[in-house]
Amino acid sequence: MRGARVARGLGLNEVAKLADIDAAHLSRIERGIARPSVDALARLALVLELREMSKDLPLHEGRPMTEPLVYTVEQAAELLAIGRTAAYEAARRGEIPSVRIGRSLRVPRHALEQLLAGPQNDERRAPYSRRCVQDRPGRADA
Repeated sequence: MRGARVARGLGLNEVAKLADIDAAHLSRIERGIARPSVDALARLALVLELREMSKDLPLHEGRPMTEPLVYTVEQAAELLAIGRTAAYEAARRGEIPSVRIGRSLRVPRHALEQLLAGPQNDERRAPYSRRCVQDRPGRADA
């Protein structure tokens, strides 16, 4: 696993964040001290682009494993119904969680899903939820 990560030029923390796994746990997996769950293994296989391994693994949370684990900022902006520039600014401020891979920014799927879902058991909405964005004045599609 470590060899695949290093070959792709990815750091341990980057892979852990993209696969939604604790970095310390990933380190233990790489050293053979811990065993990953099937779900964690499937996410790692996708992040590390280990297609031969990922095609034989079961569905992740009921979704086909072909669904991306990370999105470009442009894709995230489209899903959040905000402009590209606003999405990059929000990522820079940390309002949209992102990971730098090489020269590009990626938004982990789990972070995007949390933004769309909004806070649990709270009447307030996430700052970038579809409802909140559509209610903003000046939006042509509101």
